[in-house]
Amino acid sequence: MGSFIIVGNALFTIKGRGLYREGYKTFDDYCRGKWGIGTSYANYLISGAQVVANLPTRVNMMPPCEIQPIHEQQVRPLAILEPDQQCEVWEEAVRSADGKVQYRHVKATVTELTTPAPEPNPPSASHSGFASSGPLRRAPFTPPCPPPPWGDRLRAVVGL
Repeated sequence: MGSFIIVGNALFTIKGRGLYREGYKTFDDYCRGKWGIGTSYANYLISGAQVVANLPTRVNMMPPCEIQPIHEQQVRPLAILEPDQQCEVWEEAVRSADGKVQYRHVKATVTELTTPAPEPNPPSASHSGFASSGPLRRAPFTPPCPPPPWGDRLRAVVGL
């Protein structure tokens, strides 16, 4: 397993218990001053460690994945999923990867597996009993009532 898990868990504890306050005003000050990283990256490390903690839950019930995440970026796309989905999508990403499991591949797998299925096409015109001569088209717009008779005089006065 990657060292990002250890770092992420440590940052989670430091942030959650407010341990950064011993020498810094904010968690951001702590991350920048002590480790030279921003809060966003620290939160990615924390989130990545939490995702990896969710993976063994289901892996213990099944044969373990041969490829475990070693970089925080590999599991970043999984953070938006529920824990049981994280494991399922990770396993699919590992199965469908070409050797290396990279961020782009995991993100594409998340997108593929979480995008709702498209709505089924409505029945075609031939199924409904109506003949179709092609795609439906809108009729040209016709105003609901004729223009007022003074419209032409107004245009002449205004110069339109």
